[in-house]
Amino acid sequence: MQFNEDAPDIEGDLEIKPRGVAAVMQKEVRSQRLTTLLQTVSNPMLAPFIKIPNLMRELAIAQDIDPDSLVNDVNEAQIFAEMLKGLAANAQQGTGPEGQPVGDQQASMGQSGGVPAGANPDDASGVGGGQIGTGTVPAAGEDNFTGNA
Repeated sequence: MQFNEDAPDIEGDLEIKPRGVAAVMQKEVRSQRLTTLLQTVSNPMLAPFIKIPNLMRELAIAQDIDPDSLVNDVNEAQIFAEMLKGLAANAQQGTGPEGQPVGDQQASMGQSGGVPAGANPDDASGVGGGQIGTGTVPAAGEDNFTGNA
């Protein structure tokens, strides 16, 4: 094909260089770097220096996700932030999600003070008040089931 003079449209032999793996690796590295940046920005001292909505959009793009269908714009984000503030205010007032006081929820589950029934926080055995023991290792020459020689 390289020396064919009858058809000048034909180019010479082509040399194919596959680059699919390199492109996938480059995309994965970009995704990891954006995730690392997002974790770094979780520090309140550094958050004002980054445009978080743009970072979220770029992170969605790097993970092959349509950012318009997943990431909220600034106005929607403010609405959800207000909703979360309302939920946090309810939690600080001592009510659960159903409006029932938190103390009543624990009493209805049979718990007091966050400790399960039958558990003793001072017990160092690690069995949690259970009746199954940890057992012992049989000595040489003993029967494994009865402990008799």
